[in-house]
Amino acid sequence: MRAFEFNDLYGLNYLNTLIEAKRKTLGLLCSFQNAPLGSSKINYVFENLKKTVEEICTELNVDFNLVGANQDSLDWMDEVYKVVLGSHLIIVDVSDPRPNVLYELGVACSLRPSDSVIITKHKASEFESTEIEQLQILTYDCFHDLKALLLEHFNARSWPVEQELNKAFSTLHNKLDPAAMLLLYDLKEYHDERRGTNEENMWHMSFKDIADCIKAKELKDNGLVKFEYGKAKKKGSLEYALHATELGKKYLESDYFKRFFYPESKHNHEQQ
Repeated sequence: MRAFEFNDLYGLNYLNTLIEAKRKTLGLLCSFQNAPLGSSKINYVFENLKKTVEEICTELNVDFNLVGANQDSLDWMDEVYKVVLGSHLIIVDVSDPRPNVLYELGVACSLRPSDSVIITKHKASEFESTEIEQLQILTYDCFHDLKALLLEHFNARSWPVEQELNKAFSTLHNKLDPAAMLLLYDLKEYHDERRGTNEENMWHMSFKDIADCIKAKELKDNGLVKFEYGKAKKKGSLEYALHATELGKKYLESDYFKRFFYPESKHNHEQQ
């Protein structure tokens, strides 16, 4: 599967998982082969790089995400996409710039905002980085140096969640079916009606019609809502309950959604 196809199918679900996660995750993309760096006598050793990033994860109290680790897919590229989309921040080490590493770098830079991707390389590497100076590139002398640079970087910066949301929401209304968008509108209206009340969960609505479930499947597949069945048993009836996920809540409260369904509010705001 190609990167854009995987992202189109699963990207928003992964983003919701990142938003709802209790622990941050740091991903690593790199060459798994040990090799000399250019014409130098210095060797790139994958295990040493892996150990260094694991130590960083331990010190930062975050999870480690690596292709081939904690994955069960038989498709190698799918595993790469899972690391790219399933990590809050991604390190791409290009010290040994094999074709697969450069492809993974391109995937990371295309699917994620630039502040979520950190490129690292050993100073002896022949990888030419002058064409991508706008990205974050950390050049290191040894793995001890790399560890210090990355810890300083991660302690100074956090996951750019707003950039992630802007990237995801900017064209979301073009992706979703109109019927699904109207269901989101109803969910937002129900929520607004409950504002200021003592209701336990204001971000849900119930319905009995299976047709609404079909409409909502696209929202579920994109990580915007979750289903429950039988929520209304205490009322003597079986119903489907639709709950907004954390990603769904952020979209419903976003300017992108408001501009699509409430253009007059934007006009009034500009006049004020």
